[in-house]
Amino acid sequence: MTISVLARKHGLSRSTLLYYDRIGLLKAGGRLAHGYRHYTPADDARLRQVCLYRRTGLPLAEIRRLLGRPRQDLAAALERQLHVVVDEVEGLRKRQRLIVELLKQRRLLDRIRNLSKDQWVALLRASGFGDADLEHWHRDFEKTDPGYHQRFLEFLGLSAADIRAVREHSRPPAESPQSRRGAVLLRPIRPPMGTPKRHQSKSLSAARPAPDGADPELDHLTSAFPEERIGGTRRVHPYQWLWEPLEDDPTFVLRPMFSGRAAYLAGRLTLYFTARAEPWRGVLVCTERVHHASLLAEFPELAPHPILPKWLYLPETASGFESTGGRLVALARRHDPRLGIEPPKPKRKSGRSRRR
Repeated sequence: MTISVLARKHGLSRSTLLYYDRIGLLKAGGRLAHGYRHYTPADDARLRQVCLYRRTGLPLAEIRRLLGRPRQDLAAALERQLHVVVDEVEGLRKRQRLIVELLKQRRLLDRIRNLSKDQWVALLRASGFGDADLEHWHRDFEKTDPGYHQRFLEFLGLSAADIRAVREHSRPPAESPQSRRGAVLLRPIRPPMGTPKRHQSKSLSAARPAPDGADPELDHLTSAFPEERIGGTRRVHPYQWLWEPLEDDPTFVLRPMFSGRAAYLAGRLTLYFTARAEPWRGVLVCTERVHHASLLAEFPELAPHPILPKWLYLPETASGFESTGGRLVALARRHDPRLGIEPPKPKRKSGRSRRR
């Protein structure tokens, strides 16, 4: 498969795979006819491992060192990474506890009007609070400021009876049978009965058989722990795969031009890639009119552009667009003299210089 296909399959950008190639993390197994990188099933499996290990937080240099090494080395690296994650989680829990304590302050408490009871309990439990911690927290709140404890419980949407039960449960001395109703706030959140089986976790042994050459354990982990996407994804030009072979040319330069991308080779504007609506959706061949006849004979899919007739145009709708586009790129790689024009030089402002 090509680099663009592999990148889309794993939710990565093409530039990421090129970077992996440069640092030796993932090399293409071969090249196709026109110089395109060709990735084998083994490369695909290696990239799946890289993506999975990357989600654990391991740095790329460590992943590169671990690939192909004994499992003992991987286990040791994951144990070290686990200690790092535990420290980070503990730091986050301390931060959450601090936030909870700050929320007791009157000025902040006045603003907490959008948390439900279940959301608040989930926040406390995520902070590491057990049943004993929750009871202590309510007792401390009731002792230090009972009025705002009342308002806080009202903000959570509890009924008057539940608020009364929670507050009685939070007061010394020992609780009464009636005050046990305060557990309505302290009870752990459980999934409702009748949860469909598709939402329940599956054991590794229950996973479907993997195709030949695949790693069932790796497939299971990849599906169980999908990569989290933060923010928007980078927009990829639909014709990046076409100009990819040109990137090996040391004179290649890609520049934005209007709403497309202009490819320069040896300083000459050679090809223009545009993905707008017709007639600006395809590849424009930058050439001189004197070369039109020979290029049209070699590439009958081309035609003078309807708006810019000095250049030839290969629309995306043309039959064999992919193969013809690849042949044009191969022609450009050979620096065919029929392709390319000298870019116009910027005009200098007219006017006489003033002497002072």
